[in-house]
Amino acid sequence: NSFCTLLEPMADVLDDLFGDDEAPTTTASQSNDDGAHPFRDVPQRLRDAASEALSSVHATVAELSKRPEWVRIANALAAASAAVVSSDADSASAAAEHAACAEAALWELLQERKQWPEPCTREAFIASQVILAWATVARCASEADVGAAAVAATRHLDRAFVMCGRPELVVMIGFIEAFVPQREAVSGGMLPARCDMGGVDVDTIASAGGIARMQPSEETATLGDVAATFEAAYFRKRTPVVLANGLITKGWAALEAWRDVGALATAHGHRIVPVEVGRHSHGGHDGADSSSSWRECFLTLGEFVDQFLRPSLQRFPEDLKASPRGSLPPAAAVGYVAQHGLFEQIPKLLRDIRPPAVIANRCNGGRGVLKMNTWLGTHGTVTPLHYDSYDNFLVQVAGAKYVRLYAVDQTPFLHADDAGAGGNLAQRNICPVDVEHPDLERFPKFAEAVHTDVVLLPGDALFIPQGVWHYVRSLAPSFSVNFWF
Repeated sequence: NSFCTLLEPMADVLDDLFGDDEAPTTTASQSNDDGAHPFRDVPQRLRDAASEALSSVHATVAELSKRPEWVRIANALAAASAAVVSSDADSASAAAEHAACAEAALWELLQERKQWPEPCTREAFIASQVILAWATVARCASEADVGAAAVAATRHLDRAFVMCGRPELVVMIGFIEAFVPQREAVSGGMLPARCDMGGVDVDTIASAGGIARMQPSEETATLGDVAATFEAAYFRKRTPVVLANGLITKGWAALEAWRDVGALATAHGHRIVPVEVGRHSHGGHDGADSSSSWRECFLTLGEFVDQFLRPSLQRFPEDLKASPRGSLPPAAAVGYVAQHGLFEQIPKLLRDIRPPAVIANRCNGGRGVLKMNTWLGTHGTVTPLHYDSYDNFLVQVAGAKYVRLYAVDQTPFLHADDAGAGGNLAQRNICPVDVEHPDLERFPKFAEAVHTDVVLLPGDALFIPQGVWHYVRSLAPSFSVNFWF
């Protein structure tokens, strides 16, 4: 089964279990005269799910215990896990205390090392978040505290999900989400639609050209027609092409719904996502301003809208006007939820799109879409030149992006295998050159590299064959989706 086949029913399953954005029968404003827990049966359901999710925690504790400096973490995690399965009345409090100790030590370790030093440390952090989620719900004693507890527990599970993407965490979140209070409507501005990007001089920005475009026609009236034409003319020949003006996105509610960042913050503002702040040193042309400030952090979607998207919406028209190719904002103002499994984390968003499964199935022997990623960010986000191990559709939902492509035969000129140059030496799939402002003294062969380029507007989908190098820069605050197949 394809990724989409497995994922699409999840939103309906959650609806069947918990209703469609409706609160449970008992709300925070009602009394709980029957003496039941404020979360009803959720603590027990979470305990059962947590116990299953923690089935491998003993192995994690054993691995941690091999390192003297991590024994304290191992002991805290072991005590917290034991409390989850305990029937003691104070088990939730004990679990929360021990899990919080493990969480704090692990987070400090991650900040110090900039990555998880061993797989067992990541697994321990995930376990701490699962335990804290259950303990937060189980310790809630008042109807008045249900909303805050539900939000806190969801955020613990979101942090765990960001680390591993496991579907059982989404199911656990589903137990809690019905208790999250409805947020007041937030006004946040609108990401640019196609008609709003008239100021983008496509011919000036994408001066190399050379990428074919499939346009809607009588021959492409259905997705089946699109799939047949695309396969014969482009897929078999491994030729990049833009499926333009809604050939893939016809009927997508996302083209309008996802423009409203206020609505996004209203519906999902409490959800935590991973955010890249700044730019990689080889992904921008502002020197130390980029390399010294790039970092990753957790933010809620509401915080991301407030701190990054709203300011970018106000600033980008002037930046675009000042420089036809798009002036880059300060690195600290650049925020990107990049290559994130938002559809897996919030399955209801799948209702707003239609993955190109018909095309993918025709081209890859029925395996369909294998993976979907979302890309939500400010103007000035940059994805350095690289290639993927899958065929790819990059679909622009809102805003605009400049994309530069280098064919496979250009690889010898891209310095990807230069030792110490910044490329990924394991896969050799990342180019260390700032392609729009190359240092030709450092990377002399790059002067011979030949590229094509294109500006993607809302409703456009770019086919990037496996192995084709691509570089992406956002010209406006943007929402994109990519499909690997």
